[in-house]
Amino acid sequence: KDRFRCRAELRLRISLVPERGELVSFLSGVVGSHRVVQAAGLSRFIEPEIRTTLAAVASQRDAADLVSGGCAKDFANAIADALKPLLFSAGMILSAAPVVRFESDTVRAVQETQQRAAQEKAEHDAARQVQLALEKAQSGHLDHLADLLARLKELAAKSPGVELPELIRTFAERERGEVYEALFGSQTPTTQTQWIVVAAGDELLFIDPMNLETPRRRLAVSGEAGPVRSIQTVEGGKGPPVLWLGASTGVYRWPIDRNEPDLTLAVENAPKVQGGFNAVASIGDRVFASHSELGLIAWNLAEPGDGRRLFESMTREAKAVRAVCCFDGEMYCSIDDRVICTPVDQSGDLPARIYTGSASTITSICPTYDGLFAGNGNGDVLHWPSERDTNPERLHTGAHRATESVWHIATDGVKRLIFADTSLHIHARVLGDTYACRYEAGGQTLRRVEIAPDLLVATNDLRDRLICWTPGEPAKPSGVIAISRLTGRSIQDVCLVAKV
Repeated sequence: KDRFRCRAELRLRISLVPERGELVSFLSGVVGSHRVVQAAGLSRFIEPEIRTTLAAVASQRDAADLVSGGCAKDFANAIADALKPLLFSAGMILSAAPVVRFESDTVRAVQETQQRAAQEKAEHDAARQVQLALEKAQSGHLDHLADLLARLKELAAKSPGVELPELIRTFAERERGEVYEALFGSQTPTTQTQWIVVAAGDELLFIDPMNLETPRRRLAVSGEAGPVRSIQTVEGGKGPPVLWLGASTGVYRWPIDRNEPDLTLAVENAPKVQGGFNAVASIGDRVFASHSELGLIAWNLAEPGDGRRLFESMTREAKAVRAVCCFDGEMYCSIDDRVICTPVDQSGDLPARIYTGSASTITSICPTYDGLFAGNGNGDVLHWPSERDTNPERLHTGAHRATESVWHIATDGVKRLIFADTSLHIHARVLGDTYACRYEAGGQTLRRVEIAPDLLVATNDLRDRLICWTPGEPAKPSGVIAISRLTGRSIQDVCLVAKV
C-alpha cells in the first residue's frame, strides 16, 4: 500500500486425494507428459494464483504490517480460499493452513532508523530530567542531593548508550533512593488530568482536580443495562475521550462531552444478577466486558446486537471473571486463579495462552511489553516475564487482603510498579532495584488506585472517599474528596480523563 518492495515466502502443505478420479485429474493437470513431478513443478503450477492473491491483499496493507506478521492470518485465509478451486481441479487439497512471511530490507532500515531516533530522544529526555532535578536541588540548597545528581550527570555524559537505571544502580543503596526521589519529584507531567470521573449510585460525578470541593458536572445514569458497576476511559481519536461504563447486564458508551450515552450494548435474556460488568475494553470495532456471573462477553460495533459469550467452557463454573483489557492486539482476562490471553479476533473456545501459578484468585492484571503483572486475593503481586506463562515471580507478598490495582509506568527508562494491596499505603516500586516509596494516607486503608502523570487517586476501603496525591510528593495527600457526603452513596469506580 505504501509502495515499499517486499519479499514474500509462502509455506504450503498439499496432499493428493487418493481416489481414482482425483488421481486422473492430477496426472492430466499437473504431471502431463512428464514421468515425475517435483516440488518445483507444483510451485510453478500454483504460483500465478498465489502471486495474484498476495499482491491483491498486500495492496491494502502497509509494509510494516506485513513485515511484523500482524496480518498473517488474513493472508493465510485469502491464499486458502484462492487455491481451493485450483487444487480441486487437479485432485489436491490443502492439508494445513498456509504460512506467509514477508521481509523488506527497506522497511527494516526505516525501523532501525526510527529505533535509533527513539533511543537518542530517550537519552536526551533522561539527560534533561537529571538536569531539572539538579537545578531543583541547587535552588533548594540541597547540597548533598545536588552532588549526587551532578555525579549522575557526569556518568551519563561518559557513558552514552547506557540507560539511566544502570547508571543509578552504580550508587550506594541509600544514595539511589535519594536520586530516584529527586528524579520523580522533578518530573514534568506529559499530560494533565481534566476530570476525575466517579461512578457513585446512579450518578457520574465530574470533578476538576484543581477544585475538589464540588463536582463540576453531575449526570444521572439510567438505561436498560441497569446501574453502573465500573468505568473506563479511552481516547476518542480526533474527538473527545469516551467513557465505557460496565453496568448490571450490559455496557454504556458515553462520550465525555455528552449528557447521556450514545450506545448501549446489552446481554439479551440475561438472568437476574447481583453484580455487574467489572471491566470493559475496546479495540477497533470489538468491545469486551467481564462479569463474574455472566462470564466474558464480546460485541462487534459493526453489528451491535446480542453479545457473544467467549470461552464459555472456562467461565461457566468460574467464581470470578475480571479485569478484561486489551494490549498490543491481544485480549487479557482473569478467570479465578488464571489469566487468559488471546488475539482479539480469535474464534473458538480455547485461548492462545493461559497464565497459571497464582495461589489465589486474580484480582487485577497489567499486561506490558515486559510480561504480565497481576495482583491476587492474598495481596501478592506476580510477574510472568515475556514468553513464560507458568511459575510467576512474586514481587510482593501480601497480608491476605486483595491487590485490586496494579500499574506499570516508565520514566526516562526507569520502570516502576504502582499498586494498592488494601493496606495503609499505595506502593511504588522501582523494578530491577530495591527502591520503593509509599503514598501515605494518614492511617486510612486504601483499596484501589488510579494513576496519571500528574495525579494519583485512591479509593479507601470503606469506598466513601477519594485520596489524591501529586506523584512526586508521596508523604502527604494533596486533597481528599468525601464522595459519600456529596451523594450519600458509595464509590463504585473511578477513572481519570486527560485533557486533549
